[in-house]
Amino acid sequence: MNGIINLNKPKGPTSCRVVNDLKHILNVKKIGHIGTLDPEVTGLLPLCVGKATKIVELISNFEKIYVGVMKLGIKTDTQDASGKVLSVCSDTDVSDEELRNVLDDFKGEIDQTPPMFSAAKYKGQRLYKLARMGLHVDVAPKKVHIYSLEMLDRKDELIRLKIKCSKGTYIRTLFNDIGDKLGCGAHMIELERTKIGGFDISDSITLSKIKELKESNRLGDAVIPIDDVLNFMPVIYMEEGEEKAVLNGNTIWKDSIKDISKDFMPEDIVLIKNYKGELLALGKAVVSKKEISSLNDGDPVFKPKKILV
Repeated sequence: MNGIINLNKPKGPTSCRVVNDLKHILNVKKIGHIGTLDPEVTGLLPLCVGKATKIVELISNFEKIYVGVMKLGIKTDTQDASGKVLSVCSDTDVSDEELRNVLDDFKGEIDQTPPMFSAAKYKGQRLYKLARMGLHVDVAPKKVHIYSLEMLDRKDELIRLKIKCSKGTYIRTLFNDIGDKLGCGAHMIELERTKIGGFDISDSITLSKIKELKESNRLGDAVIPIDDVLNFMPVIYMEEGEEKAVLNGNTIWKDSIKDISKDFMPEDIVLIKNYKGELLALGKAVVSKKEISSLNDGDPVFKPKKILV
């Protein structure tokens, strides 16, 4: 079995637990997940099965959308509702205008320090393991991008926000930092991931539904082919007889290309297919599409990056 399952993770289990459960259900050895979700977080956890594990890194770079609830007035050591209360502020009388102004400050590229209770590493050790030992270390901040940040609704100190962000963004840290900026503190009490690239929560499937499909011998209905997930990417069709060269990882020359579907630039990732349209590999462009016409037949155009068959 090869492809992607657009799973809707429930509240409670870790992402690793979900992967192990699915391995048992599908009776497969290789499954990779896209973007870890904390146990208390729900929503999209796309799972790459079989050969699709080779595109985990590619899909992980897709933009993500979350909807979460932030509670003003309380800071915790985990930055969510599961942690120990560090401080309480009774003055949470923040106007909507003040809140929106602060939200604007967090849009764009920002520095974010990974929380101690996270899977980020410090000198080879997971931060959450150090935190459980009562240790605190200074972790270097990293750059993340907040593409949009909007308030959906509000009830007193409970604020529901929608966030579109880059890979590696910690939403509970974002809420914590917003609370600090407001001067009253805050923590995350609820979070759902609703979108990753082309994956949407409305098209997701639960573990219980996957079990039902298995019992009715319809597991294939739960699996999205790699081609369908990456259909937004440029496609390179090889001439007949060139398939072996691609599978051996050889550089792709101009005269071995039959057709190209859309524009690309140097360093762009493309899909490489044989002349029949069967997916062979991911490749990296050496030149742009516009430059190909000026090349000689033996000039390099692509280099295979991931063999998918």
